[in-house]
Amino acid sequence: MKLAHRLASRSDQKAKSEVIAQLVHLARKERLSYDEFAYVCQQARKKLKLEKPKRERRLPQLLTAEELNRFFEAVRDEGQVQHDLLAQAAVVHCHSRR
Repeated sequence: MKLAHRLASRSDQKAKSEVIAQLVHLARKERLSYDEFAYVCQQARKKLKLEKPKRERRLPQLLTAEELNRFFEAVRDEGQVQHDLLAQAAVVHCHSRR
């Protein structure tokens, strides 16, 4: 990280710390309860037109054919009939959804 960037982030942290200190001072002075403080923050976000960033939605990571084969072999080799049947049912279900 470059020195200029580190210095900028330090001053940014200091500025945020000062804002936090001011908020704490005001909340204590006004003796705000948890719910009242939450309401004040909510109203401040509205007035500032701040919106919660959308959560990134990731696609699930799919197993390769080789990984799937190893998994099903391990289930079969375990000797538990119930597990083998469940694995087979899952495969049938996945293929029927295509």
